[in-house]
Amino acid sequence: MRAIVLLLALLVAMPIAPARADQAVMRVGIGGEYAHLADALAAAPIGATLELLPGVQQGQWTIDRSLTLRGQPGAVLMARAAAPC
Repeated sequence: MRAIVLLLALLVAMPIAPARADQAVMRVGIGGEYAHLADALAAAPIGATLELLPGVQQGQWTIDRSLTLRGQPGAVLMARAAAPC
């Protein structure tokens, strides 16, 4: 639960800026180019903007490059807890 709150706090704290013309904007969710955030993250080039469409994305994600996550109203990220060691 703490991971979800932290992730949401990070998303709220991120400035929302329009994407530059030289950046890729990838829409994630039903009706977007990618149905799942994990697939979009795997394909995203450095500097891309991932725009999360309304709906719930569930999973665990690793962001290993510089990019922007931008959520439309109604977009929700729900992190799954890691399995105990």
